[in-house]
Amino acid sequence: MDAVSISVVPEERAGMATGIFITTRVTGEAIVLAAAGMPATLAQSGWRNSRGPASLLEQVASSPAAISPGPRFSSPA
Repeated sequence: MDAVSISVVPEERAGMATGIFITTRVTGEAIVLAAAGMPATLAQSGWRNSRGPASLLEQVASSPAAISPGPRFSSPA
């Protein structure tokens, strides 16, 4: 597929065509990976047994971990 995408453009634009093709391919893979992982994440979070996304957000907001400020780091002097 790389060769096909490069063969249809002039030689002086082959680098640009490669960059566009690779960026598009990686973006597509990221979207597919996110879509494939979404059902597992929702099943693990108990989304099916709750009242929907609003309930899930309420659960996250009410957990102590969601409101704790986390570790504090001092800035270097």
